Amino acid sequence: MSDAFCPSLSAPAVGARPHGFSSMRLRPQFRIPALRMVDSDWYKMEKMEDLDGGAAKYQFTVDVDGQMSKDSYIAIMKDFKKNAQFPGFRKGTIPPFMIPKVKSFVILDCLEKTLGEAVREQGMELADEEKKPTLSDEQVSTLTKEFQEADGFQYTIEAELKPIEEEADAEESAAAKLEFARKTACLAWRSELKPIEEEADAEESAAA
Repeated sequence: MSDAFCPSLSAPAVGARPHGFSSMRLRPQFRIPALRMVDSDWYKMEKMEDLDGGAAKYQFTVDVDGQMSKDSYIAIMKDFKKNAQFPGFRKGTIPPFMIPKVKSFVILDCLEKTLGEAVREQGMELADEEKKPTLSDEQVSTLTKEFQEADGFQYTIEAELKPIEEEADAEESAAAKLEFARKTACLAWRSELKPIEEEADAEESAAA
């Protein structure tokens, strides 16, 4: 069902339950690719199997906070009402038969936010952008039937992940800094040398 894995989110501090995503930029906090199980206060991550290229398959069990699901429900309902035009209903009115669709959108919205937060909190990323984690139709159907916007919900999902590769970037950054320092030192040396050269030229001119 869900074909989008949200890669750029804002985030709370490590291990905190995500309520909103506007205050801080999301940054990897620590890495645990070798551990078999991570138990946060709002999600669990279990390593299922190792894959090629340093990747692995993980299973996440995530508790979505009631405030998050409520906020998402209000926002999505608002967007629906802006364009709602159904025969027999006033413009901007959401018919009862569309409520399950709204709820499913809320579930997938919360999934993208929380799963993206949990994955990046571990300093990881998708092993293959073409293999995005998804919920089955049966899972979405069950969650939709049980959904109460202010109660929150729990979902379980698998994802193929790998550690974020930062070593190469760090080496390039270090090389760039070294080159900048070398050029700066060179410019400083030349600036000190120039008055000496000018003084020598003046002495030669005076002697002539």
